[in-house]
Amino acid sequence: MTFERNYKEILRTQLEAVTKRKVYVSNDIHYQPLNDDPEAIVMVINTGGTSRSSVDGFDMNTLPISINFICQANYLQEIFGILNQIAKENNAKYYQTEIDGTTYYYQVIYSDAFQIGGAYKVHLERRTVNCITGNWLLNITYSENAIIEPSICKLKVGSTEYDIKYINRYDMSATPVTESVQYIDEDGQEELFIDTVLCYSFVLLKVNNDALQTELRKQIAGKIDLNQSVLTLKIGGDEISIKKLVVTEIYENKASVYNLVLTKS
Repeated sequence: MTFERNYKEILRTQLEAVTKRKVYVSNDIHYQPLNDDPEAIVMVINTGGTSRSSVDGFDMNTLPISINFICQANYLQEIFGILNQIAKENNAKYYQTEIDGTTYYYQVIYSDAFQIGGAYKVHLERRTVNCITGNWLLNITYSENAIIEPSICKLKVGSTEYDIKYINRYDMSATPVTESVQYIDEDGQEELFIDTVLCYSFVLLKVNNDALQTELRKQIAGKIDLNQSVLTLKIGGDEISIKKLVVTEIYENKASVYNLVLTKS
């Protein structure tokens, strides 16, 4: 089974879990399901061209999906509410699914559903109903072997642990520190290894009501000094003792970020 077919089943299950109506998934527009169940929702799922990685063996795929849904006109706002709630709860989150023994990792970016045109009459075997067609656009990134989900990072300040969230980017480095030594009566210099500096830099999108960002604001305002506390960075199962914390707030073009730099030396 392909990822596309598997995801169609995931989507159908998601919808049926939050609505009392039966959901029929199709690859083309037809109204046969409404003959048997006029209260149902018919979803016509069209997948566009999948974009793949240009690196051999690196499985990174981007799949656009356009979904036309057909339902009775009276149910339109109900369906809009359901679809937009699914989008709100699942947008940009990371998931995994197993297909024929292989685990795939994926992330979905949702648009809000919208109506296409006005109501129209559909003649069924026993009755005529007013129907509406809507559209819902999804963009899926999925992979078999690429690590698409960022590492789970936490910062412990004293005895309080904070999730590092809203990460737009991070980079981690291990840089050797050396010293040049010139010996008497010898030509040239020798580089002596002194230490390795570990540095962890995070770009965090600024939001309201985030516990760690509240502390970073206090740090910038001079209300507290986080460097006076014992700092520990947790990345997955690893713990790194941090000696220095530097935070900078940057605002540009209607968005603010925090640059958080943690150093162990």
